[in-house]
Amino acid sequence: MRIAILTPGILPVPAVKGGAVENLVQEILDENRTDDSLNITVFGLADQSARSAAAEKYPYIDFALFRSGKLAQALDRIIYILVRFIRKNANLISYRYILERLSVIMQYGCILRRKNFDRVILVNNSTLFLIFLFPSVRKKFLKKSTFYLHNEVSKMFGAKRLLPYISSVWGISKFVLDSFDHRFPGIIGVPHYVIKNSLDDHLFSTSHASEVRSLRKKWNCPPEDFVVLFSGRLVYEKGARQLLEATRTLEIPNLKIIVIGGTFYSSDVTSSYMIQLRALAREQNNRVIFTGYIPYEQMPAAYELADVVCLPSMWDEPAGMTMLEAASMGKPLITTRSGGIPEYLSEDRVFMVDRANVVDEVNRDISFIYQHLSSEQDKAQEYAKSLREKYSRRNYYRRFRRLLEVN
Repeated sequence: MRIAILTPGILPVPAVKGGAVENLVQEILDENRTDDSLNITVFGLADQSARSAAAEKYPYIDFALFRSGKLAQALDRIIYILVRFIRKNANLISYRYILERLSVIMQYGCILRRKNFDRVILVNNSTLFLIFLFPSVRKKFLKKSTFYLHNEVSKMFGAKRLLPYISSVWGISKFVLDSFDHRFPGIIGVPHYVIKNSLDDHLFSTSHASEVRSLRKKWNCPPEDFVVLFSGRLVYEKGARQLLEATRTLEIPNLKIIVIGGTFYSSDVTSSYMIQLRALAREQNNRVIFTGYIPYEQMPAAYELADVVCLPSMWDEPAGMTMLEAASMGKPLITTRSGGIPEYLSEDRVFMVDRANVVDEVNRDISFIYQHLSSEQDKAQEYAKSLREKYSRRNYYRRFRRLLEVN
């Protein structure tokens, strides 16, 4: 079977610059290594380090990688600067790569006109439906296309009329699929399937003692510190501010709060939100450490270093992969009852708080874990074993293959 995986065109695959969607696509490629029956072509953003990684790690995968062009990049920078100046409270990420993304997607369409595939998977972004502006692409691939949802979709940019004709809709949680059906009720007749994300059960299980020692030295976190770790994009939705508000009044000796992440993975996007976070950090006597973006491969060591992971998401997480990865490392986890998170993690095994009272409840739960650290770590280690088995990459890939064969 020949399939084309169309990535959103925002971050490269292989996932050399991070990104949940991009990492999941990379995991598909890893598991495809021994599957001769599935011939995959990945459409994505060109990046020199990604090209090198593709050639070195995935010689058995075809890549169609495209650059957006200097004009699109320059115009996008101008748009971003103007929006940042005019709309100070806007979600700046939405305006950062508009023309670059459209340029790449239209190049997808140009190549698809000359190719043949048994299935085309449009990953996550509704602007990918722009490929069907090409009549030959629409004729060949519309009924062979799957829309693979990793987030809630609010707009289809004129492509709503095409939805009843696609092959299927996949979602990483029932929450995502229900949200899509609510916004676009005309596609109820199209088959829907939940395909839960996987985690790298090898990466997020083995010990990383030497890397932990290195990070402790780099971040000035000796073993006697009680470390609360946050990881995620530094935007309101991910909850870093709520965590720092919760820790202001904690009286825990040797408390360190490590904040991992940038405004948009490894990009140059900055925001007023980051300024707010640094102001909150200054109130806490240098116990808050901002690491910036770190490579995905270092995250297990970062989790291993922590005593508790706090990810108080303030939006409806489609799934909450960061939460799953943290819990799979055997760390007590504090998160929120948001979106698809309860579909992946049991409320009996992690600390789930209400968003309406998040600051007080996070403060309370960090204090509780500190007072009962040994027993809570034992419980977290036990739960981690079941999570790594349930969400293994092999189990995900089996589900992926079955869905390709269903329709």
